[in-house]
Amino acid sequence: MPRASVRIAQRPTPDLWTDDEPMTLAEAVAVFFPHGPMTLSSLRTAYRNGDLAVRHVAGKMLTTPRAIREMTKPCRAAKPSRHASTSASGPAVIPSGSFSTEALKSAQNAGQTTIAELRASLRRTSGAGTNRRSAAIHPLTS
Repeated sequence: MPRASVRIAQRPTPDLWTDDEPMTLAEAVAVFFPHGPMTLSSLRTAYRNGDLAVRHVAGKMLTTPRAIREMTKPCRAAKPSRHASTSASGPAVIPSGSFSTEALKSAQNAGQTTIAELRASLRRTSGAGTNRRSAAIHPLTS
């Protein structure tokens, strides 16, 4: 019998595991979701989405009963929606791509001030008495 099966047979219910005891994802499915709705694939997806804390040890993905409970808490904070919305009970959400005109102008002014200061600090490459007339143009004869 595989080692994981022995551990599950000895402790088939979640209350027999300590909160921080490492368990494989297969063990977590067998102990916490023996009749569904989560599967090994579901836990891997939850890990990829950042919903389940997992450690990689010796090529194995290990989690803890605490992490499983945290993942399945009903009052878990919702991820921000891709679509902005407003409601009377909550604060208004600014749609992505919107910019505050005042903040934009402030940033532009700061950039222009920085450029002006940098230009002023540059040394001149031409002397003060240098004549800046363009060179004479001589037409080519054919």
